[in-house]
Amino acid sequence: MLQFKEGIKQAIWFLFAVWCAFAVGIWLQAQQTIRTISTVDELSSKVDEVRHIFNFELPYRAQHVDQVSLKLQLVYAVRLQLQSEYSDRWGGPDLTQLLYSTDRFLEGARTFIGSDSELVALADQLHNSRESASNSEQLRTMYYRLGALVLEAMFSDAATSSDTYQELDSLFTESQKLEQKEQGAFQRRLAQTSSVLAAHAQGSHLANQLLNPEFSNQFASVISSLEQKLMFYISFLVLVSGSLLAVVSWALFYKETPVLDAPIQPCEKTDTPMKPNPPEVILPTEKQVTEPSGEERMPVDVVKPTTPLEEESDDASSSVASVSVETDEPYIDIEKMLDSLSGDEESVRMLLEVFIQDHSEDGTKLRTLIAEGKDEEHAQRIAHSLKGVSGSIGAMPLHYISGDI
Repeated sequence: MLQFKEGIKQAIWFLFAVWCAFAVGIWLQAQQTIRTISTVDELSSKVDEVRHIFNFELPYRAQHVDQVSLKLQLVYAVRLQLQSEYSDRWGGPDLTQLLYSTDRFLEGARTFIGSDSELVALADQLHNSRESASNSEQLRTMYYRLGALVLEAMFSDAATSSDTYQELDSLFTESQKLEQKEQGAFQRRLAQTSSVLAAHAQGSHLANQLLNPEFSNQFASVISSLEQKLMFYISFLVLVSGSLLAVVSWALFYKETPVLDAPIQPCEKTDTPMKPNPPEVILPTEKQVTEPSGEERMPVDVVKPTTPLEEESDDASSSVASVSVETDEPYIDIEKMLDSLSGDEESVRMLLEVFIQDHSEDGTKLRTLIAEGKDEEHAQRIAHSLKGVSGSIGAMPLHYISGDI
């Protein structure tokens, strides 16, 4: 009987240990699922912010080009975070299609914003060329006509109209009568206008794709799938816990049964019959039946890198107070980024990390390409990309250097 009791006790402790290991595994999977749901929801909100701006007309979008570029960088940063969580997870949902759709959205959005920026830049260049003092009256009139075509493209469907390109051909024919210097300058602006109008027409088509509700439906589908998996984890844990409790209860009942059913043998040689002492019933403690730990399930925060801002001491401040500032603008205008992102310091840190990760090798690439002189177009693309991104984060010295290159 003692061996039987010891066997029951060992079995209960073994089941309790198995349940603890199982509960910890389920808890970790549930926490990881909650983090993934939070990241997908954040990515969906960032994408909706960008898509909301695409609903406005070009004049409004042109005033917020830098802000949209920053928001696109935030979308890219959250996308990288989601990919990192997805690659480190075992048994998670398939997010390949969602990541691919996000990449397509970022590519189309950057092209769309780029066409708006080029159109606004063209309008400024036409104004500067038209106001040149060396222009003849005929050349100035032709610049006015060209500017009118750009204006029509901004507020109508003239960018895709055949009449617009016929007017461009007419201006090209008239430019043949100008002087050699004026002719070259005007024809360059004419070619630039044709290229920008074609890109703007493509951007209008991209806007319809970017506003397609199918992309938002993918986010809703992924979040719903993750929530179902989370409920499965919770239900499975409750089911296993209930089964374990039933097994322990059965073991305790089975342990008492032999004692209750055992026949009592009368003793003939004594006056009073001796009754066998019932074995001690070892009842499970509260900690053996209930959950093993009273700790609350604390949400696991995603550790995000921070940039410490060290405060200079009073002595150091007094020693450098006399040093004059050589540049009018800081290397990175943190205040401008904070204003653009409504004071969200976490988003600023995330943008700077993505910027350093993507463009840390651009200087070496530019020196190599320029020194070899083999692929100047690739060097120009690197410098143009660096110029646009540095301007969007307020790194104006780097923006000017990239522009000079």
